[in-house]
Amino acid sequence: MSIVAHARSLIASNVDHAVLGTARNSIKHVVATYEGQGPWPLVGDMRGLRMTLHNLLRGRQSPSQRRELFVLAAQVSGLLSYMAVNMGRSVLADAYATEAAMLAGEADHVELQMWVLGTRSFGLYYQGHYDEADAAASAGAALDPSSPQAIRLLINGRARALARIQGRGGDAERMIVKRWRSPTGPKVYRSACPRVSPSIPTARPGRRRTRLPRSCPWANPRRSSTTLIR
Repeated sequence: MSIVAHARSLIASNVDHAVLGTARNSIKHVVATYEGQGPWPLVGDMRGLRMTLHNLLRGRQSPSQRRELFVLAAQVSGLLSYMAVNMGRSVLADAYATEAAMLAGEADHVELQMWVLGTRSFGLYYQGHYDEADAAASAGAALDPSSPQAIRLLINGRARALARIQGRGGDAERMIVKRWRSPTGPKVYRSACPRVSPSIPTARPGRRRTRLPRSCPWANPRRSSTTLIR
């Protein structure tokens, strides 16, 4: 084998831009259509994409391709966790959230890790585990306390859970006031999936339709925006 051929064998990859683009577009499709369809028509495609990404990760890629595969796989697992919460499958939701956290950690993607912890907090909240929901949101906010994601986790994750814990309602109110008065308090990111990134739910798990904002920092960074908290 020649020197050049040997080098080519070392950098061979089982993915290309088209494969990664297809995965990204599949995730964006779920984000764009979830509001009108709910989880049932979409969950099968996400399960299939999950398996495809996992199979690809068993092969060889460049470092940048491999990191993107981990990010995409974490996004899919996070979406599946959110879907499972809305379908009333709490055990499955927790399993997918754990998987998403592991994959996001492997990619060293802090914003995605925060997003996953927001999903876990959402699921725990609707199971009535308010202390654990508060702990998950707190852990997410601690990863990057200065980010708008952290403010969303604290206000819509921690404060919401604390308001349900006997004797902690005052803590929730003080937290909101404190964050509102901080320099970045009036601004938060809109995210594609409010059950995955921490945002106030508009419907309880089990209902078919839930309202989703149309942009997400990880799915389309150029479309992420800010909004006033009213």
